[in-house]
Amino acid sequence: MSGIRAIVLVCVTSFFLGTLCTHWTADSLTMWNPPLTPAHLASAATYYAHLAHLPAYMLWVLAGLALGGMGVLLTNFFDWRDVSLFDWASLFLYAFSGFIYLYSVIPNILRFATYTTPLTPPTEFPLPLRNPLLELASSHLFCSVALTGVIFLQGGRWWAEGEDETWDQGAEERRRLLRGKKAEGKNHPKKRSGKRRKGLLRGFGRGGGSQ
Repeated sequence: MSGIRAIVLVCVTSFFLGTLCTHWTADSLTMWNPPLTPAHLASAATYYAHLAHLPAYMLWVLAGLALGGMGVLLTNFFDWRDVSLFDWASLFLYAFSGFIYLYSVIPNILRFATYTTPLTPPTEFPLPLRNPLLELASSHLFCSVALTGVIFLQGGRWWAEGEDETWDQGAEERRRLLRGKKAEGKNHPKKRSGKRRKGLLRGFGRGGGSQ
């Protein structure tokens, strides 16, 4: 059951990681393409202006998937005996990504809802929208790294559980073989050697002859 939960969580996390990668078309212009020009800023602002007008049902789908992933992750804590460091670390990184998205990403995207794309190549860019673009790029980077960590942690948890099962199976097999050897020893007691029996018979014979 834990393996199924890990697979579902990895699939949901990979989906969100893929959606973050789609923002690379805008974030690469503001973070990874120096020098920062008004044309780069305007292109990134246009992208986020379109993103700010997404249909409401798409936002609800994303929210539902995020809550579903959190629910699957929390099911690992139902039995405290099975909770491991992988679960705590995954919960922290997943919650951190959600906090960054709610606190920074969504408010900054909504700032571009009224942005209009210039008809000609811009020579200046509105200063109040400059910092939100840079914050969006850095926030997406933080979330991507955190979600990647969740995927690796779940993979490590699955591997560790497989190693534990292999060790338990080997220990059980060794115990079974040991019990079998003990039972075989009880059913088949050791026989005395023939030489010793012959020696005893000779001794009895000599004693009888002397009498």
